[in-house]
Amino acid sequence: MASTPSSSDYELSAEDLFILDPSGKPVHGAKLLTAYHGVACELIQNARRRGLPKGHVHMKIGPGRVLELIPLAEPKDQWIAGLIVPSPLDPDCIGALASELTGLVA
Repeated sequence: MASTPSSSDYELSAEDLFILDPSGKPVHGAKLLTAYHGVACELIQNARRRGLPKGHVHMKIGPGRVLELIPLAEPKDQWIAGLIVPSPLDPDCIGALASELTGLVA
């Protein structure tokens, strides 16, 4: 029987990370990333309306830079993690990260 992957099963190189609370206010992360906070909330909400799985989205923001947005917790009390990474993350890695980060904010 295969085990559920955890974030320690993946090598992750993130340039930066922010976490937004359910009201969209940052609770962790660099102040330089504030330009992405509103975009993160809008992209996640749009993804949910379109029925994308768990609302995860990513967006290229420059050469070798991708903004990965990962919803955390339940939609009612949705927190959002944003990571700046060199390329889109593997879906299994995203699931493992979401589980572990949700444990920190729930």
